[in-house]
Amino acid sequence: MHSGKNKKTVFLFAALFALYFALGVFAGLHHEPWADEGQSWLIARDNNSLIDIIKAVRYEGTFPTWSLIVKFFQLCGLKYEYIFVIPLIFSSIGVSILFMSDAPAVIKVFLPFSFYTVFQSAVIARQYSLVFPAMMLIMAVYKKRQAQPVRYLLALLFLCLTSSYGIIITGSFMLWDLICMINKKTSADFDKRFKLSFFAAAAAFLALSLTLIPPADASFIRTRVSFADSFVTTFLFHVENTVLQYVLLFLISVLLIWFFRHDIIQVSVIVMPVILYMLFFYHRLWHTAYLFYLVIILAAILHKGPEDQQKDSKNAKSFMPDIALCVFLSLQYFAGLYSIYIDYLKPYSAAGNVAEFLTPYVESGKTVDMFGYLPFGVQPYFDSNIFTNYHTDKGYFIWNTSHNLIKLSEQASDVIVSSEYLSDLYDLTGYESYRFPAQMIFKFSEAERSYVYVYVKEDLAPSSH
Repeated sequence: MHSGKNKKTVFLFAALFALYFALGVFAGLHHEPWADEGQSWLIARDNNSLIDIIKAVRYEGTFPTWSLIVKFFQLCGLKYEYIFVIPLIFSSIGVSILFMSDAPAVIKVFLPFSFYTVFQSAVIARQYSLVFPAMMLIMAVYKKRQAQPVRYLLALLFLCLTSSYGIIITGSFMLWDLICMINKKTSADFDKRFKLSFFAAAAAFLALSLTLIPPADASFIRTRVSFADSFVTTFLFHVENTVLQYVLLFLISVLLIWFFRHDIIQVSVIVMPVILYMLFFYHRLWHTAYLFYLVIILAAILHKGPEDQQKDSKNAKSFMPDIALCVFLSLQYFAGLYSIYIDYLKPYSAAGNVAEFLTPYVESGKTVDMFGYLPFGVQPYFDSNIFTNYHTDKGYFIWNTSHNLIKLSEQASDVIVSSEYLSDLYDLTGYESYRFPAQMIFKFSEAERSYVYVYVKEDLAPSSH
């Protein structure tokens, strides 16, 4: 009897995995990589040694993990138009880990098709696509961390290597473990082997954190958006009204406090540091994937096991957490599918179309200038740097020169590619202008509109446009 049930479960998860992978392939084939994806590709392509890659990513404020992964796939012959293969592989590994874990069934069924998993993790080729498999790995090994500390601590260090958010969350888990080891009631649960592994991992964690300090000449724009807006969009969807945002922020917070009421101290220790980081230092909408997955894995980790559920089976209240998870993840499910559909209709980036437009001019030796960040998304379509006013043999964007180097050539170029409407800044008499529209949908609403403008000297302008 159990064998038949197990076969049905395996078949269900195999079908869900096949559906997930098929959606990822469809979305990836129709997704136009944006400038940040192109940036990571160029860093890997235009640096041939580990030292050079490490030097380059220091200006990115992140570890070389993703760039090295991309470099490996480049060496294997992967072409830029199939860059989505990299995040799809890692997200598929994450789904496999999820299915093999003891997470609640509702999480296993819905989480793979949430916005963050089926779209952001499976399609967008940036280091954030490592977040999902890293979080799933932590979730899978957490309950046995005392018996298998090495696997648990390696999972934490893998998350640490994704970005500064990963460092903060890794530190939060380790802080809770340290509290448990100090607490007289729980210290006996952690043997000498765990403690030795823990302090070795803590030393590695601190060393890795120090390497993330950017160079002295790095120039970053510290960008923060409304945390209330981001928080509500993360767990529900975007709303324009500020008052409503704060009302929903309060209601969601109350719901989460109720959901984790039996483990509120542990959840607070693990979740609050990343919330404070986002609230006061730096975050963008897509960074909230860390907060989303953190809440999900804590729900799975702290979820009652089958034996406890059987004891409470006569109590209707015991089903409330599962019902709450089901409603919450259902919204994410529709947001994921909607995002794939919208990205298919209106891709975020116009880089591919712009590259196609520029190809005849580049091949004929015409001079091309660039202005702004978005034009760098065009570079991966060419074998080398195409912009005459970007004086480097590297095609990627160097942050410390971002505000000084991006100036038009003194002698006007034949073609200018810009992320801004330059007629408001320069006298471009004698140029024909062309606009390539694109936008990014975050869940159900537009997050960014990203036009690319191309200006061509009138005597070179194509008559067909």
